[in-house]
Amino acid sequence: MTVHVDIVEPDSARLMYEGMRQAQQGSGPVNDLTGVGGAAYTYTDESTGFNVVTYDANLYLTIAAAPLRLGAALPGDLPARLTAVATSTLATLRT
Repeated sequence: MTVHVDIVEPDSARLMYEGMRQAQQGSGPVNDLTGVGGAAYTYTDESTGFNVVTYDANLYLTIAAAPLRLGAALPGDLPARLTAVATSTLATLRT
């Protein structure tokens, strides 16, 4: 799992989120994720695995999880796990 956080100006976080979402939609389906940050979505990418992207105020957060071995299965509850990581990471960084 990889967690990446950018701390930027509030408008910048939203603009980063919207720009990356638009770019990702051009590559494949994205799914809205409610209850996480100002807005959030998930997508799956062949090279980076399952991804959660969100922003809140001045925080832009991406989380990716992929198997360490090619062909290995990821846990079925991975979306719930990464959503929990995103929620707690945003809450911790806001304090």
